[in-house]
Amino acid sequence: SGSTHLFGNGKEIADRIRKEVREELGLTISVGVSFNKVFAKLGSDYKKPDATTVIDRKNFREIIYPLPVTALLFVGKAAADCLSKLGIKTIGQLAASNKDALIDKLGRLGETIHDYANGLDEDPVASAHAEREIKSIGNGMTFKRNLLGMADIITAVSSLADLVASRLRKSGFKCTTVQVVIKDPRLKTISRQKSLPQATYLSREISDAAAGLIKDNWDLKKPIRMLNITGLNLVAESQPEQASLFFEEDEEKREKIEKIETTLDYIRERYGKKSISFGSNLFNDLGLSASETDKEKD
Repeated sequence: SGSTHLFGNGKEIADRIRKEVREELGLTISVGVSFNKVFAKLGSDYKKPDATTVIDRKNFREIIYPLPVTALLFVGKAAADCLSKLGIKTIGQLAASNKDALIDKLGRLGETIHDYANGLDEDPVASAHAEREIKSIGNGMTFKRNLLGMADIITAVSSLADLVASRLRKSGFKCTTVQVVIKDPRLKTISRQKSLPQATYLSREISDAAAGLIKDNWDLKKPIRMLNITGLNLVAESQPEQASLFFEEDEEKREKIEKIETTLDYIRERYGKKSISFGSNLFNDLGLSASETDKEKD
C-alpha cells in the first residue's frame, strides 16, 4: 500500500496507531505485525492490553509453536477435541503433523489449519470496502415444523432452489456443483454435494440435484429441521459451453425453462418478491415465503 514509505516499518506503524488511539480515545490496544494475516492476529492476542508483537519468518516458531491449537484461527472446540484425540495440543504439534491425516479427519479445515500453522497463508489484506469475490451462493431455512417425507422435502427444496437460481442469475454466475446441508431436530448435520453435468442457474436443475442428494443420503423416514442449498464452483454465465449434437432437444427445453425463469425474475424485480411464487408455497405450514426463505449465504 506504500505505507512503509510514509510511516516506517510495520512495528513503527503499529506503535503509532497504538499511540494515537490511546491519546485520542483513551483506549489501549495490542497490535500484531507479521508476514501474514493469521500470524498478525495471533500477535495481537499475544500480549494484552497494550503491546506490539512482531512475528517474522525467523521467530514465528519460537513464538507461535508453544501456543495451544485453540489460539489458531478456525480451531474451535470441536476441532480442538478432534486434534486432541490425535495427540495434537499445540500449534507446533499441528504444524509437524501429517497433513493427509488431518484432511481425513477434518476435511478442508484440516488442510487449512495445517497450512496456517506452517505460516502458509498468502491471502492479501483487502480493504473493508473492497468488493468481495463471490465463491458460492446459497439459501437455507429452519422450518416452522419438521419436514416429513418426500412431499415436504420437494416443497422446501423447490422454494430454496428457486432463490438460489434467481441470485445466481442476478449475480451473473452459474454453478457447477450443488451442495445440500441437512440438520435434524437433534441438530445432527450432514453435508453432501455433487458435480453437475453442465453449469446451471436454473432452479429446476438445482432442485433436481438437491432432491437427489437428499434421497440418496438421508433416511426419508427421519425428520428434517433445516435445509441449506448452495451453488458452488461458480463460473461466469458468459463462459462458453460445448454444445452436444445428441441432446439438441434437451438444449431447446433448457432455453424454454430459462426464458420462464428470467421472466419470473423480471416480475419479482418489478412487483416484489411475493408477486409470483410456487403454488405449494401459498398453502403450507412450513413457513415458506419469499421473505422467510431469503436467508442468504455467500
